Amino acid sequence: MTCLDRDGAVVLDLRGGAPGTTVTCTITYEGVQVAWDVTIDETGWSQNFVGYTAFPAQGLVTRDGVARLMFGNDSTLDHAVCSDIPKAALVPFGKTESKCEKVSQRKQPIGYNQSIHITTTGPMVH
Repeated sequence: MTCLDRDGAVVLDLRGGAPGTTVTCTITYEGVQVAWDVTIDETGWSQNFVGYTAFPAQGLVTRDGVARLMFGNDSTLDHAVCSDIPKAALVPFGKTESKCEKVSQRKQPIGYNQSIHITTTGPMVH
């Protein structure tokens, strides 16, 4: 992970940052670079503790994430039929082009009927 302050300087230790300081940290997941705006919070119970708030600049959609969401939240699901969902890709927050259909046990698919939405906390299917 690399973190840069507003001037573009590399920040290696957030403990020295003043509360309210915002840096941009970039992580790489499955070859995709995701930028996060990280704001340092007030000092916690220890000088070695750094509280922070982080929000990604864009959403990250992953095939595995959508599968976990669909199968992890529905015990009646036999299988899912989805449009082409990339292994990992940056996307704007909100509704994506990808769609899925949950197919319950002993049922046949009828067509993609649920859109995949990307939020700051992960994917949603509805």
